[in-house]
Amino acid sequence: MEQAISLDPSYAPAWTALGAVQFLGGSRERAGDAFRKAVELAPQSVDARLALANYQWASGDTAAAEQTLLAALSIDARNAGVHRALALLYLSTQRAPQAEAHFKALASEPGGQLALADYYTGMGDRQRAMSVLQSVEAGSDKSEARAAKLRIAGLEYAGGRKAEALKIVDEVIHEKPKYEEARIAKARMLLIDGKADEASAEAHEAVKLNASSPAAQYTLGLTAVARRDAAAAEDAFEKVLKLNPRAAAARLQLARLQLARGETAGALQAAEEVSRQRPEDVEAAVLMSRSLRAQGDLPRAERELASRIARTPDAAPLYLEMGWLDLQQNKVPAARKAFEDVLRLAPSSYDALVGLITVDLAQHNVNAARGRVAAWQQRTPDDPRLKILSARVALAAGNKAEAEQTLRALVSVGMRAIVGNLVGARRNALEASFHGSRPHRPFMVGQQRHDSVPVRVPGQNRPLVVQAGEQLTGRQGQCLVDSVGGDELLETVKIDLHAAQPDPVA
Repeated sequence: MEQAISLDPSYAPAWTALGAVQFLGGSRERAGDAFRKAVELAPQSVDARLALANYQWASGDTAAAEQTLLAALSIDARNAGVHRALALLYLSTQRAPQAEAHFKALASEPGGQLALADYYTGMGDRQRAMSVLQSVEAGSDKSEARAAKLRIAGLEYAGGRKAEALKIVDEVIHEKPKYEEARIAKARMLLIDGKADEASAEAHEAVKLNASSPAAQYTLGLTAVARRDAAAAEDAFEKVLKLNPRAAAARLQLARLQLARGETAGALQAAEEVSRQRPEDVEAAVLMSRSLRAQGDLPRAERELASRIARTPDAAPLYLEMGWLDLQQNKVPAARKAFEDVLRLAPSSYDALVGLITVDLAQHNVNAARGRVAAWQQRTPDDPRLKILSARVALAAGNKAEAEQTLRALVSVGMRAIVGNLVGARRNALEASFHGSRPHRPFMVGQQRHDSVPVRVPGQNRPLVVQAGEQLTGRQGQCLVDSVGGDELLETVKIDLHAAQPDPVA
């Protein structure tokens, strides 16, 4: 490439190609110089500006990438590549409304109307999405019409018309049995409906039809996670990455599996790689912080989160993670502010409510915690999670009878076999876990260290994932924990690990 430039230093495409080679080789600064040189030599070249914008975006400078793309658009207002890049940039930087004009500009391109419908669906504008999809369904392109039907089925399913949605998907399968996208759509609907085995069967059919489909392999991985088959899930997600090495969602799924079984280094590496690919990915930032917290590297976790919040100040999940990080560092006032920021951005966030109640209890303000629960119960009186929080607060207040009465109405017979000691938990032990009066110690199951322990509970189909708090007694004996995930039946319980079998998947 450098020889080609030496023959004609004024040939802009050679500089663009050189920049790509240098970027892939890790010479980012030299790559940037090459891309800028190409634009300098050919200022009216849209391709040169697109290449420079891609470099700037990949380097994390989305503001510069946006300006470069807008300059390219001023040269060719109808360029599909520029409109596509701007649409994706605005979506990835939490500025979705600005993407609409660019999706509309792409509507005349193959698949453009489907992309516009997907945009409206993502924005929650069901009416516009349905209008676009019905137009595509009535068109002459049978392939796009089938894709539109599946999207219509998705809208029907999201609207609560599940039977109608499945009927539409089955019609598409009957019309074209070897159309793997229909199998994928049905698998995901069944998965959402909690029918993991049926979803797995459909996903396997999709993979049989097209083993080279990243979407089919990814869906198969999701069904394996739901079925608690860690090995199958990892195999599917790894196949996705072989088919598409830049598949960030699959990499994050693998990272979650690694983190769940205590492989924090692998989870951190995966989150870091996704962050390099997609610098504005909020989910990757949260997973990176959780991995760092699990490793005990709280200062770096705080630096990473603060940096991401500065770049994406409207991302509620970042503030939520910062709140838990602050609590882990015993920065209680800072944690309160972080959880309040979550509610400012996402007023219905249950996780933020849990965080604020945890802060209230850490500051011995039981009345404030009770008030929060009562206020939310007025808004959503049938939410069982609020009853769990109510029991947690009652226990913290020393009202064991009230806590027991509330929990007995929620806990199944199978759960009572291992949480019967709940009402006997000492209040001071609970408060100690909130205050972080002792450094965190992981669970020990056999010779393995775990920051979270998935346990299979008698009488329950799904495992519960217990997060280790500060109170731990013995290697496999009873331990007081702050939260229980999975089915979220309880917020604070005393688990006897002798009575529960470790489960391989969170």
